This record gives sequence, structure tokens and C-alpha cells, in this order.
Amino acid sequence: MNQLPEEIKVQYPDIRWKDIIGFRNILAHRCWRVDLDVVWGLFNSGESLEQLKRAVHELIDQSS
Repeated sequence: MNQLPEEIKVQYPDIRWKDIIGFRNILAHRCWRVDLDVVWGLFNSGESLEQLKRAVHELIDQSS
């Protein structure tokens, strides 16, 4: 996500790009301190993840 062009990020302003990048960094560099219940709750929270999924599918469709 950190390597995505700014024009893509601007195209989807509802996606919380900085939060996603920060979350990845925590998972990658502090994995021993991650509360798995919190992570599971994020993935089950619904709408934010669905927005990201729709955006990714749109980007894939556009590049095909």
C-alpha cells in the first residue's frame, strides 16, 4: 500500500490508507505484541474492509 501511486489513493478517499500502512507495519515489525483478538475484530468489523475489497477489485478490473 505504501508503494501505491498517490493518484490511486486520491481516487479512493474513503479508504484509510495511512491506517492500513500503519497496521501492516505493526504486524510486520511487532508481531510478538499483537493482540490476535483485536486483529480478528478488525477483520470482522465489516464496512471498512468491504470498502477496501471493492476498491482492490475495481483496480484489478481497470488494469485488465
